[in-house]
Amino acid sequence: MFRACFDLDGNATLKDSALAYGKALIYLFRTYPDETADIRTGSMDKNLWISWRRLYLPWALKQCEISYRRMVRAHKDASETLEQKYQADTRSALRMAVVAGLDHFTDSDDINLVWDGQFQLASNLPEVDWLMDCAEHFDKIKDDHVAGDALLLLSGVPNLSSSLATGIQARIAPFLNRTSSDPELFRLRHSALRAAFRSLDTVDSFRCDESLSHAILNSICPSPPSDRTIQYADAIRLLNFTKWPEGSDLGIPLSKTQFLILYVLPTPNVDNLERYTPYCNALVRCMGADQLPCLRATALHIARTIRKNLVELSVARVGTLGDLIECDELCQALLAIFCADGKDNSPNPNTDYDLHYLRFIFALAKHYGSRLRKHRLIGRYKTIMEHWCSSDDNHQTPSNCTFYLAGILFRIQECAPDFHVDTNRRWDLLRGAWHSAYKYDRLYDDDIDIDVLRTLVTGTSVYMPSDVSRNDLEVLRVWLGNALYQLGSRQPLRDRDIVSAVRGLEDEVHCRLEALRQKA
Repeated sequence: MFRACFDLDGNATLKDSALAYGKALIYLFRTYPDETADIRTGSMDKNLWISWRRLYLPWALKQCEISYRRMVRAHKDASETLEQKYQADTRSALRMAVVAGLDHFTDSDDINLVWDGQFQLASNLPEVDWLMDCAEHFDKIKDDHVAGDALLLLSGVPNLSSSLATGIQARIAPFLNRTSSDPELFRLRHSALRAAFRSLDTVDSFRCDESLSHAILNSICPSPPSDRTIQYADAIRLLNFTKWPEGSDLGIPLSKTQFLILYVLPTPNVDNLERYTPYCNALVRCMGADQLPCLRATALHIARTIRKNLVELSVARVGTLGDLIECDELCQALLAIFCADGKDNSPNPNTDYDLHYLRFIFALAKHYGSRLRKHRLIGRYKTIMEHWCSSDDNHQTPSNCTFYLAGILFRIQECAPDFHVDTNRRWDLLRGAWHSAYKYDRLYDDDIDIDVLRTLVTGTSVYMPSDVSRNDLEVLRVWLGNALYQLGSRQPLRDRDIVSAVRGLEDEVHCRLEALRQKA
C-alpha cells in the first residue's frame, strides 16, 4: 500500500496516504524491530524513501513543535496530566522524526550513524530554535535518547543562522559535561559534539564560549582537573595524527575531531617552546590543502593571529626571542606559518602575507642579525630580494614590501657585511623605499616603521652614489620633506631623534644640490 502512493519515478501521488502509511511503517519498525528486519535489509526502494522523508520531515517537525509548545504551556498552567501527555507526544514525534532523518530504514540509535552523514534535513524547514529548548528539557529529566534526538535534528539543519549557531555554543556545554558509562549518554554526548561542530563551522568569528571550549576539550581529551599539562600534550598529539591509532578511535571522524580541538585549544605562549613548537608543527599540518575545509580555514586564521602576535612581540620584547632562533624545527614551522595563504615557493611578494614576515625579520635582525643571515628563517627574504633585484619594474613601483626589504638589508649589513646586493641595486632599493614611504602614510605608524626609517637614513647617507643625479636628489628631497611632515603630524612621537636624523639627511641632500648648481 505504501508503494502505491508513489509513481514510477518515486514522486508522491497520494500525499496524505503516503504520510499515514509511512508513519505506520516507522511505528512498526520501532516497536517490532525483529519482525520488520526485512525493511532494514533493503526491501524499501531508496527513491521512495527519499521522496517520502522530504514530504514527512517538515510535517513531523511541525507536529513535534506543536506538542512541545503545548507541553510548556501545560507546565505553566500547572496541569500535570496534560504536561505528561504532551511530553509523551513530543517524545514520540522526535523519535519518529529522527528515523525519517536517516538515508534509509535502519536503527536510529546506532552510535555510528551520528557522524556518518545521516540526519541531513531539508533546506526548506521552518524555524527550529525550539529544538535546543526541547533537548534541554529532556536532558533535565534524564531522557538521554530523546535529548540526543533533538540535538541530532538540530545539527542536521542546513545553513544554520548565526544567531542559532551562537545560541548552540552558549548552551551545549552541559550535555558534554555529564559523565557516565551508560550507552545512551554516550550517544547524547556524540550528538552534542556534532551540534557543537556544526555551530562552530557556521560562525565566522573564530571565538568560542570558554565553558564550551573546556567541555569539548574534556570530552575528547579527558584528564584529571589537576593536570592540564597531560591534556594539552594529548590534544597536540591528536592534531598530528594522520589516522586514528589502533585502540584510540573515538568514533568521530579524525578531521572533525581535529577541527574541534584546534578551534578550542588556546595558542601556547611563545616563551613555552616545549608547547609552542609542537603546536606550530601541528598547525602547519592542519593548514595543508588536503585537509577538511573548516579545519584548514581555522588553521589559517590562527596562523594570521600568530603572525601578528609575533610581530608585536618582536617590537615589545625582541630580546626574549633568542631561544626561538636557536630552534630549527620551530623556525621551519614559523616560516610555513608566515607564508600561509600565499605561495611560499613564489618569488613574488604576496603583500598581505609577506608584510608580517618582513616586519618580523627586520625586528629580529636588530639583535640576531649575525645568526639570522645564515638561518633558514631568512630564506623567504632572500627569495623576495632576488626577485626584486631581477626586475627593473620593481624599482619604479613603490610598495610596502620594498620599504621593509631595504630596512632588513641595511640592518643585517651592519653585522654581516657579506650579506649584500650590487651597489647600483642598493641605491635603487633605497630610492624605492623612500618612494614607498612617500606614497604610504601608514609606514609611520609604529616603532618598527620608525626603526626602518632610521636604517634608511643611515643607508642613504652611506650608499648614496657620489655621482648621484640632480633629478634623484630633487625627488629625494621631496620624499624627505614628506617624511618630516608625517613624523611631525604623529604626536607624541616616542623617538624625537628620528626627526633630527631625517632633517640631517635632508640637509645633506640640499648641500649636494647646491654643489651641483654651482658646478653648472
